[in-house]
Amino acid sequence: MLDWNLGETNSWPVAEELLCRGTPFVFSTGYVIAGVAAPFDGIPILAKPYDVKALTQALIPLLRRGALCTTC
Repeated sequence: MLDWNLGETNSWPVAEELLCRGTPFVFSTGYVIAGVAAPFDGIPILAKPYDVKALTQALIPLLRRGALCTTC
């Protein structure tokens, strides 16, 4: 899970590296995000504050997808 906003910067460089490695992840943010730019348009975003159910619903599909990775 990556926090979208890191004060004066954001987590995009880390997100780009995770995409290159094929590592599943989810963004979290306390801000309204309108239209995520490519290549992040398919990445799940959890709005803060989020509850356990929302976190579970975001992470379980990613964990299942990661478990199927043959290069891990």
